[in-house]
Amino acid sequence: MRSMRGPCHLARLALAALLGWPCWATTAGASAGDDRTLAELTPAWWIESATSAQVDSVIATRGARIVDLEVVHVNPTLFTAAFVANAGVYARTWWWDFGINLLGVVSRLSARHARLTNIERYVDPATGTISYAAVMVLNEGDAAKQWWFSPGVSDPGVVLAQHKARPVDIESYVENGVPRYDVVMLANTGSDSTGWWRLTNVSRSDLDAFTEANTARIVNLQLRDATFGRFDALLVANSGPAAVHWWWYFPVTPSQIAPRLAQNGARVVDFEVYYQAGAQTTYAIALVNDSNPLTTRVADALTYGSDGSTGAYLKRVGGPVLASLQPTFVFEPASTIKTLPLLYAMRQVMSGRDGLDSMLTYSVNYSGTCPVGGAPYVTMTLRQTLQYMMQFSDNAATLALMQRYGVSVLNAMAANVVGMTHTRIRHTPIGCFPQLANNPNWMTLEDIGLLFEGEVNGTLLDAPTRETCWGLMINESSGAFGFTDDLRTLVYQEAQAMGLAAVAPAYWAQVRLTWKPGSYWLGASRFDSEAGWVRLPTWTGTAYGSQDYVFGVFIHGALDPGARISLAAMELFRDVVHTDLSNFPTAAPELPVAIAVATLEPNAPNPFNPSTALSFTLPAPGSVRLSIHDLRGRLVRLLADGPAEAGRNVVTWDGLDAAGAGVASGTYVARLEACGRAVTRKLALVR
Repeated sequence: MRSMRGPCHLARLALAALLGWPCWATTAGASAGDDRTLAELTPAWWIESATSAQVDSVIATRGARIVDLEVVHVNPTLFTAAFVANAGVYARTWWWDFGINLLGVVSRLSARHARLTNIERYVDPATGTISYAAVMVLNEGDAAKQWWFSPGVSDPGVVLAQHKARPVDIESYVENGVPRYDVVMLANTGSDSTGWWRLTNVSRSDLDAFTEANTARIVNLQLRDATFGRFDALLVANSGPAAVHWWWYFPVTPSQIAPRLAQNGARVVDFEVYYQAGAQTTYAIALVNDSNPLTTRVADALTYGSDGSTGAYLKRVGGPVLASLQPTFVFEPASTIKTLPLLYAMRQVMSGRDGLDSMLTYSVNYSGTCPVGGAPYVTMTLRQTLQYMMQFSDNAATLALMQRYGVSVLNAMAANVVGMTHTRIRHTPIGCFPQLANNPNWMTLEDIGLLFEGEVNGTLLDAPTRETCWGLMINESSGAFGFTDDLRTLVYQEAQAMGLAAVAPAYWAQVRLTWKPGSYWLGASRFDSEAGWVRLPTWTGTAYGSQDYVFGVFIHGALDPGARISLAAMELFRDVVHTDLSNFPTAAPELPVAIAVATLEPNAPNPFNPSTALSFTLPAPGSVRLSIHDLRGRLVRLLADGPAEAGRNVVTWDGLDAAGAGVASGTYVARLEACGRAVTRKLALVR
C-alpha cells in the first residue's frame, strides 16, 4: 500500500468504517508530542454537563482547545470536557464535531488533512441512532505524525501489533452483544516514542501496583465494571528527566473534581463518565501536575492533601506570583486573622482617630485559651494591647480590640478597603468553643497577600505607620523561632551549599521580615497557617538594593500537621535566596548600615534558680522597657522602664513578681521594647 500525505484516503477509511478493517496513514515532519503524553505547564479548564454553546464559549473566550471529551447526555446533547490553552507546545489548528456518523468523521478528516485525538461514540436511546463526537488536529507541518484509526475492531491488540503502534485513544462499546473498539494510534517513533502498556480488565489495586512497579502513569481509562472497579487502561513510562507528578481517582463525584485539581495543582488528562445507582454522575479521572517547579516542591513539602487541605503562596511585591497552590481555598486561619484588627487600629492611628498611648481596660480571665470575662482586669495602652495580640497571640487582647472597633467594621475594611473578598471574622472570642466549631473564620492566601502587599506599597499604611505596625508584630528582631529561624536557617544552608558561607552573615544582616502564625485544634483536626512579608537584599553589580515578597502557607483540618508548615515556608524562599546569594558580593563596597535594632540575648543561666541575667544591646542611647510575662501574656514583673545607654546592658531577674513573691516553676517570656520594636526570649525557672 502506498504512502499518502495526510489522513487515510476517504474511500479506504469509509470501507474500514463499514468492515472494521484497519486504516493507516503516514506523514513526514517533526513530531510535536501528543496531547496525552505532553506534560508542559499550560492554563487548563474543565467543564461539566455543558451545551455545545458553552463548550464553544470556553474555546472562544479563553483561547482553549479540547483534549478530552465525553458525551454525558443525549437529547439534549451535553458534554464534559477538559481543555488546555491553544498556545505554546499545545498550539494546534483543530476542530471538534458532534452528531455525525462515522462517514462524517471520515469526511472531515479527509477534508481537513487532520488526525484524530479523541473519538466518542454515543447512541440515542429513543431512536437507536449511532453518532460520534470527534476532536481532531491538523496533521501537517511540525504537528504531522504517522497515525492510524481502526474503528469497530474486535481486538485492539491485533491492529496495534500490525502497525507497531502506540494507542492514544480507545473507545469501547458493545454492538450486537459483541465487544468492539474504535482505536486511534500513533507510530511509536522519534519524539513520540515512549514505553507504554495496555492493561485490560484489571482491578484498581492491580492498576496501582502496576504503575508503581513499572514507573508508569495512566493516560487513558475505560471502565469495564463500575460495581467492582475493573478497568482497561493505557499507560506510558514516567521515569527519568521527563517524569511528572500525576494522580488518578475512582470513584469521584463532580463536586470532588475541582478540589482535587486545585489541591494537586493539576489538570485533567483523561476521564471516564459512568453512572451509579440513582443515575448519579461519577468519574474515573487521571490528572497530571500543572504547577511550576517551585509550587511543586512546596506541595511536596506539604504532602499535598494527604492529611488536611494545604496551600502555599509567594508573590513578588509589584510583580508576579512565584508559587501558588490553592490560593483561593477558604481556610480557617486561626490567629493569622489577627492581622485585621492590627491593620484597622493602625489606620485609625494614622488618621488621628486613635492613639497608641490611649488606654484599654479589659478582662484577662481565661478558660484555657478562651477569655471568659470577669476579674482579673488589666489596663494597657493600645500599643501594648496590639503587641500582646500579635507577639503573644493573646486572645483577651484580641477580644478587647474587636470590641473596641466592632467585628462588622473590621470585616468591612477587609472587603472594601483591602479587597479581601473571602476573608471574614465569623466568631469571637477567637479560640473559644462552640463559636469556633460552629462559625470558623475565613481567609484565603490571595487575600492575606493583598493585605501585606498593600502595607508594603503604601496603599493601606504610610511608611512611618507601617514601620510602627510591623514593629508590633513578630519580626527579624523577635528572637530565633518559627519562620524567622526557618528563613535564617535557609540562608545559611544555601550559602554553605554554594561555598559562600562567609557571605551569609552579611546577607542575613540585611533581611527584614514580619509574619503572623496561627494554629489550634478543633476536635481531632489541626489548623495551621502563617503569612507575612519578607525583604531580601539584592546586589545589582554596582549597588545594594532589596526586593519585597508576601507569602502564606496553610494546613486545614490535619490529623498531624508535623513540620510541614515550616518546611514549606522555607522551600518557598529557596530559589530567590539562592539567586540573591549567587549575586551577592564576596568583596564589595562597604555593606549598607543594618537597620538599627535592639537585641536581647538568651538569658544565662537558663534554666535558672533563683536568678538569671538578661543582656540587651542598643545601637544608640534610648528608652527601653524590659518586662517578664507568663505564657498568657500577663505581666509578672517590670525590670526596666526608662533610659539606657548604647551598647550592652545587663539586668537581673530574681524570680520574684511585682509584689515580691516568688513565682512558680515554669516557662516565662522576657520582653524588650526598644527602637520602636519588641524582642522576646523564653526563660525556664526550675524551683
